[in-house]
Formats: sequence, structure tokens, C-alpha cells
Amino acid sequence: VRKCNITQNPFLNKNPKPRIVFDSRISLHRGEWTNAHDIASKIKDHLDPDIFEVDVVDDVAALSVVEQAALYHGASIVVAPQGSSLANVVFMKPHSIILEISCGEKSWVRDWASDLKIRHSSVRSEGPSCNFEGHRTFFVRPAALVDLILDICWKGTKKKTN
Repeated sequence: VRKCNITQNPFLNKNPKPRIVFDSRISLHRGEWTNAHDIASKIKDHLDPDIFEVDVVDDVAALSVVEQAALYHGASIVVAPQGSSLANVVFMKPHSIILEISCGEKSWVRDWASDLKIRHSSVRSEGPSCNFEGHRTFFVRPAALVDLILDICWKGTKKKTN
């Protein structure tokens, strides 16, 4: 069995800046998060790029297992809709943060995160798509999620001034 060396992967955040990763799943056409890019843009407007790195990945499933591991391992905060890509939480560093967008169902990710010493918060998706069986789309009120992420980021650092 060949060893997986995630430290040699380009998706790994090698600089000391905290990295926020948004997993939009938009290219999957099922379970996608429709306003991830909008929220990531608002976050970028409020954070100093010299201090924080913000990335949106549209299709984590298209990455190799090693790339997925490196992506999640290199993130300080991952924001993603409920789904199988969140199994990558096992690669996150202790004390990192997972913000799971869900329709309110009980989360298996919460249990995994707790065991791995990863902070977990659920963010409720809004709209009728949560009531639709089979194909779901996730939408989050931008102000609510932006405020939550900025509160996390600003702890221990100065707010960006315009």
C-alpha cells in the first residue's frame, strides 16, 4: 500500500494564514449550495487578505482522495452543505471549525467532529427546497452566515478597516 503524503499536495495551505473553505457542491446538481459564492465574496470584503485566505470549491467530489484530505486538513474553517463530502472532516486538524448547512436533520458530522475535537455548528438552510425529497438545494441568509464567520475570524485579530 502506497502512503498518502498530503503535505506534498497543492491543496494544502502551507502558509500560516487561516483558510476558510466553502464547499458549494454547485457542480453536482444535487444538494448544491446556491449562494456560496455570494457569501464567500462578502466574507472576502470584510477580511484582510494578508491575514485570511478564502476559497470556494465547487466540486470536492472531483478531487482525488489525497486532494480532498489536503483541502480539509489545510482549512481552519470549512463551510459546506450536509452530505457525503463532509466525511472529510476526519482529515481536519483539532480545534478547526466545520459549519454544516442542513435542513435541520440530526447530524452525524456533529458526533464525528466532537470525537475529533473539531468545533461544529449547524446553519439552517432556508426555502422550500429543504422540503423536497431527492434533489435539495441549500440557501442561507447571507447576513446570518457572514456574521457568524466574521465573529469567529475576528476573535483574536483586528477587524478590517475600510
